[in-house]
Amino acid sequence: MGTMPQRTRAKTVATSDATAINTTICDAIRQHHWLQFRIGARTYVVEPHAYGVMPEGNHALWAWHLLVVGHDDSQQKQRWVLRYLDEMRNLEMLPETFEGSRPGYSVDRLPLLTVYAQL
Repeated sequence: MGTMPQRTRAKTVATSDATAINTTICDAIRQHHWLQFRIGARTYVVEPHAYGVMPEGNHALWAWHLLVVGHDDSQQKQRWVLRYLDEMRNLEMLPETFEGSRPGYSVDRLPLLTVYAQL
């Protein structure tokens, strides 16, 4: 895994701009770029795999969780996560890329009614 980039190299999207957020997430999936965002006081870095709308109408991102910025690496667990768009703040597409889907990935197993982008 690469080192964290300088903040000036990332593209930050205002959370209130839904079109820009959708475009950024879809571009990150299609181009295999890491995403970084905040939920509460924590900053997360993920490999995005699928993005769409859940049955209850929420936009959601299915991703491989890489790390929480500023936390001890020995205490971090890489795993699958489902994150809701309305929880995310300061979304950024990072310059780092990843090879492809992680083991166990299957968009068919996700309860997305509409899929905007997927690996």
